Amino acid sequence: MPSRIIKPEDIKKIEHPFGLVYEISNRSHSSALNMALVQIRDDRKHYHKKATEIYYVLKGAGIIELNDKTFDISSGHAILVEPLTKHKARAFKGVLEIIVASSPPYDPEDEYYD
Repeated sequence: MPSRIIKPEDIKKIEHPFGLVYEISNRSHSSALNMALVQIRDDRKHYHKKATEIYYVLKGAGIIELNDKTFDISSGHAILVEPLTKHKARAFKGVLEIIVASSPPYDPEDEYYD
């Protein structure tokens, strides 16, 4: 796929029960990875069989659960989430604003709940 500029008006806004997702790039932009700005209030614990995710916290403070461990997170923290890691994030107050990169690109068929 050719290199390109993704304009603000081309970024898709998706409402989810946990908050908002601004889909910066998706499978139509790259078969290797995707990126989203995510505003999380309280996510539901889930895992991916294929995807590796990297979270970078831009704003806010909260917790992230990785399998059976809980960690405090805030602006500047980066979190590597390997496949099969059960995970969820929750803001202490308001929202956590996080950049999420996923490889391969996010696929709702690769999201599993217990």
